[in-house]
Amino acid sequence: MFKILAFSAVVLLLTVNIFGRQSELSIVPKEVTYKRRGADIPDNKKTFTVRYPVIKNRLNPVLKRKIENTISYWRVFKTSLREEMKSDWTYSIDYKVNYNDNGVLDITLIIEGSGAYPDSAIKNLVVDLKTGKQLKTEDLFNKAALPKLLSEIRKKIRKQENEAIKETPELKETLSLQRKSSPEFHPTPERINWKHLEELSINDKGVTFLYDYNFPHVVQALEPEGRYFFAYAELKPFIKRDGLLARFIR
Repeated sequence: MFKILAFSAVVLLLTVNIFGRQSELSIVPKEVTYKRRGADIPDNKKTFTVRYPVIKNRLNPVLKRKIENTISYWRVFKTSLREEMKSDWTYSIDYKVNYNDNGVLDITLIIEGSGAYPDSAIKNLVVDLKTGKQLKTEDLFNKAALPKLLSEIRKKIRKQENEAIKETPELKETLSLQRKSSPEFHPTPERINWKHLEELSINDKGVTFLYDYNFPHVVQALEPEGRYFFAYAELKPFIKRDGLLARFIR
């Protein structure tokens, strides 16, 4: 019995060491430059670079694969290395770790390239390091409270837009034109819903909800920031008491 208890204590200690109060994933970059072949590929697109996030922790192999799959460039951007070798658009794929503690990984994935003009695609993921699952709004907040939370986010969107228009008056006309031409992609703040707010970011201070205005390249410089921060004190009424964010409000 003593041996069993001692073994259990060691396992618990190791678990806490990886996923306890100071839990963080050990991620190191592995940069690989790939060479494209083909006479029709421009000289400046003959190579592209991928900086992979490599997990160094000694994790359960199943959990490790889940995390790797969740943050995989190929899954997130719905492409593959084979496709990128054939394409001449991409010139770099990279990541940035924003937060890595308390059993949470907040990571931004970035793919950059150029066609008629330089462009990029950016995705922000929040990962539960105990399950390897990407966390969504419904995983973190009470379902019954989501309408009220959405209302609070809409207020911040409207406020940010009004402040941005004061600084850049031409934004008002740009927003109006975008919303008239494609209202399904550019709704007014009062019509924004959770499908427009699928991405979020988490740290010790609170949660930032992200909204992509997706302006055309010619007017991208006018885009409002699209980041709406809420401190945990503001979010306390909405947070699931058995969810991952509960640890931040105790």
